[in-house]
Amino acid sequence: MSTPVSQLDIVNLALGNLKQRSIASMAEVSAQAGEANRCYETARRETLRGHDWGFATCVNILALNSTYQSFATWLPTHVYAVGVLVKDGDNYYSCNTAHTSGATLAANASYWSDASPLYAGQWLFAYTYPSNAVAVWHIYNSATKDKDNGEQFRVVYDSVNNEKVILTDCDLAMGEYTFDLQDTTLFDANFVTAFAFRLAANMAPNLTGDDKIAQDMMAGYNAAISEAERMSSYEAKDEAAKGRTSPYEDIR
Repeated sequence: MSTPVSQLDIVNLALGNLKQRSIASMAEVSAQAGEANRCYETARRETLRGHDWGFATCVNILALNSTYQSFATWLPTHVYAVGVLVKDGDNYYSCNTAHTSGATLAANASYWSDASPLYAGQWLFAYTYPSNAVAVWHIYNSATKDKDNGEQFRVVYDSVNNEKVILTDCDLAMGEYTFDLQDTTLFDANFVTAFAFRLAANMAPNLTGDDKIAQDMMAGYNAAISEAERMSSYEAKDEAAKGRTSPYEDIR
């Protein structure tokens, strides 16, 4: 059984890629340890976002954002409160004045404003972006036929409430996303390789003063991500990908 990798192991792999000396601990007083502490978290999250890693994938029910509502079809002789969202034909509106509707929405046009820019694209639902996610890959529900591709969605920033939300037409949505995993004992080998290259790329400018080395480390990172995608295709039973060669072979 292989020994689980540690944060220090990953840092020293990255330093090895840069041909820098290893460090004894993250608390060490040295340029190498200082750069590792400065760059580690950013590189970890960047690498997690670089691929839909199976070992860090979650599938959870998404929570409708309590700040927003779905668009209901506009109805005549109906009591509307400020903030209610309605659809009338192909148009979307937000109620700006409480009222009881008349025979047509046009008759009460002054009571309605165009829907918030948050709903650009006329999305029906807004879900809270999971706080433990670094990247959302797929949105679907029980009726979605192709869950590998999922339903259309968009992640946007809501400047009014200072939060990210997921906009989609998918009702009762589930999200498939990469968890913000920090436990190094759960990292798989491909991730560790990619992470070490990414960390090396981030540390290279200050440790080596050579931008070319940073570029080389990014090339190694991209090759590691491609290799991870190739290996993932076996577990996903992607027949079309099985004939692909290793990206490490391609760059020789």
